Order: sequence, then structure tokens, then C-alpha cells
Amino acid sequence: MALNLSASDVTVPVPGRGRIVLSTEREREGERTELQVTLAPHEGVIIAQRNN
Repeated sequence: MALNLSASDVTVPVPGRGRIVLSTEREREGERTELQVTLAPHEGVIIAQRNN
């Protein structure tokens, strides 16, 4: 899970590869992530990690 409580974009590291399964920005759901994710202001995401 990653949450941006600021009024600016923020890039945060994520462990390995994954997929956004839920986001406050609904159009991002299903987006793949790898090592980092950039969040819009006041955006939150839940990321499911991939094992490979």
C-alpha cells in the first residue's frame, strides 16, 4: 500500500514487481509497477506483489 498525503506528485519505492489492484484514481487499476510508483497528489494505491 502507498499513500500520498501531500499536494504534489511523489515517487515511492515498492518491493519488486506488482500490479495496482485498487486506487483512488480508478483508471490506474491494473497498472503494473516495478520498483517504484508515482502517486498523484492525495492518491492512494494498493499493490499486489508478483512472485516472478
